[in-house]
Amino acid sequence: MYSFKKEFSVICLLNFVIYGVFVVIGYYSMDINSVLDSYKDIYAPKIDYDFYDILKNNMKVCMSMILGCFSLGVISEVMLAYNGYVFGTIFAIGSEFYGWEKCLEATLPHSIEILGIVLSASLGMSIA
Repeated sequence: MYSFKKEFSVICLLNFVIYGVFVVIGYYSMDINSVLDSYKDIYAPKIDYDFYDILKNNMKVCMSMILGCFSLGVISEVMLAYNGYVFGTIFAIGSEFYGWEKCLEATLPHSIEILGIVLSASLGMSIA
């Protein structure tokens, strides 16, 4: 008998591994010295996004990943890998400039977004 729950669990686990691998690749592929040379006077910009702007953007990303089922899940997986890679590179730069503690403090509240992205990619793969 077909078990969607079991298949979805396996796909979720696989997608968490894929995301984690690309975070590590992004973190270690960043050449911090070239960034430091390029931006000697870098500062943290004040980002003033409204809650609804962030929600709208996250919903667009999640819907794109779910609709990735029409590409047999390829688009979902590429978006997931790219998101992990970008997070890894941004985390590498942030931890170099501000330290691990500040970087974790800034990114941990957004871990629910990472969960949503991984679940959306998993749903897109499961539907495919």
